[in-house]
Amino acid sequence: MGEIIDYGRFAERRRAGGRWEALRRLQEEWGYRVPEGAEPWRRELEDEHRAYVRDLAGRAGDTDPGLPVPAALEEWWDLPFNSFTHSPGLYGTNPAYPPTLCPDPDGYNVSGGLPAGSPYLPANGDARLCMFMAENQHCNEWAYLAAESGEDDPKVLVGVGDDEWEFQAASISEFFLLLAVDRLCSHFGWTAEEDADEALLDRVRARYPSLGLAPWRELGAEVHLYGGPDVILFHEAGDSLHRPGLLVCGRTEDAVRAAARALGEDWEVFRPEALPPLLALAEGDEGDGWAVAAVLDEPLEAPAPEAGGLRATIDADGYEPAVVIGSGGGVRVEEADEGVAQVAERRPAVRAVAAGATSAGPAFAAVWEDGLARLWDVGSGESADVRLGPGIAALAFAPDGRLRAGGPTGTAVLDLDPRGLWPFRSVLTLFRRLDWDALGAPAFPGLFAAARGGDAAAVADLDALLAPGGDLSEAASFALLGLLAVAERDGDGPVHAELLDLAARIVAAALAGKGDAPGPVHGAPPGDRVRELAAEVRAAFGADDVADDPAMARFLAACAG
Repeated sequence: MGEIIDYGRFAERRRAGGRWEALRRLQEEWGYRVPEGAEPWRRELEDEHRAYVRDLAGRAGDTDPGLPVPAALEEWWDLPFNSFTHSPGLYGTNPAYPPTLCPDPDGYNVSGGLPAGSPYLPANGDARLCMFMAENQHCNEWAYLAAESGEDDPKVLVGVGDDEWEFQAASISEFFLLLAVDRLCSHFGWTAEEDADEALLDRVRARYPSLGLAPWRELGAEVHLYGGPDVILFHEAGDSLHRPGLLVCGRTEDAVRAAARALGEDWEVFRPEALPPLLALAEGDEGDGWAVAAVLDEPLEAPAPEAGGLRATIDADGYEPAVVIGSGGGVRVEEADEGVAQVAERRPAVRAVAAGATSAGPAFAAVWEDGLARLWDVGSGESADVRLGPGIAALAFAPDGRLRAGGPTGTAVLDLDPRGLWPFRSVLTLFRRLDWDALGAPAFPGLFAAARGGDAAAVADLDALLAPGGDLSEAASFALLGLLAVAERDGDGPVHAELLDLAARIVAAALAGKGDAPGPVHGAPPGDRVRELAAEVRAAFGADDVADDPAMARFLAACAG
């Protein structure tokens, strides 16, 4: 945007060129481009939808086939650069084609016809209007007079009540230019907002000429437009609850700041909605198992999606090759031997996936549109959530075990601590290597996962599965380490005491001489394994360490015999 465009001369400039030249130039000047591969909204879709609704209701129709459609409206639908038909999400309005009558015999439209005494009532007394555009909830509808439908480019009125119509634009083409000014400048431009008092408005009117367009009327607003070097100013003089008194939109940040200086103001300037968001991460930010070591100005390029979604490959010694796929809001892992495992499903869309390694071994990660990232340890299956915030469109594991997270506006380098990220990693790695079917406890992995989530019913089922009766099982001796890990992590949670009491009964059984026979699967007596762990607990904790935790105190007492 090297050239400065003076919108103070907008009224003069828009008179030059053809009917749609001002719209084309405005879109180009503010950075709109038709998205690659975008399919335009076809006018036929509107007619097909309304015909379907009429058929359901058994209605006759809401158009007059005898009224021609103005040439300007037909041309607008066919414009190859039309930002509405190619990017309707920018607008918040719905078109109607063919234009529908007001009053509408089918009740599809909200607005009535022109009331008696209206200054817009034509000489032939035809009070009907032809509605071609509506606010999404039909709070406002824009239409031209049925009596003027034979004109190439008739004037446009806006419905502001059941039978109230006000002037909106001198022509259909001017209406679409005004609509684009209202929508595109605030989306693609740098902005500042101010509660406008009369003194400030006097300075605005004295310094910035009008754009020469009628005030934009919608949802109670009456927005007057003024222009200057690379800026358009929007003064809301109506009763809108959604618009500031003064909105300043600039093609550049410097243009908005220059306008502030010219008006004797000091405004906070906001980035355009259309620009990629800035990274929210800063050096020194940290959480459980991660810390931002540096934030770099260099962008991190997002890989292009492949067939079926975003992909990353896990390829590490000692592990089966696998492909991580992010599609929609889900993440799945595909292995040749194990098939497909869905590991995450969220409502926001996945922005990026990556695979690599931390200091603990192979890992993979995904980040969603809302800035939440999830990191998985491959060996244990353990995962951890990290809130990275906006601006993240790509992830990459570095050879040194760090994670790079960024996008077009920069890159954050994260140090990862596997013990902090995945506190159950060592336990889960062990558990994944065990054959729980052979140990006689096939339900254990599922119950343990539920217990980690605080499921009291799962803890009760674990108690029934593992609590020593006649003897101490091999399964209980291996599970003990996991019970302690969850209980420690759970703290004051709902299953803390129950897990420790179950662990205490397992230890008490071992100290009472149960489990001394060799285990049928792994050979070593289960009791030996439990007594060894109990000795480690006795060495690590004293009575003072557990004074405020009665359940832990009971477990420590069991370890002491």
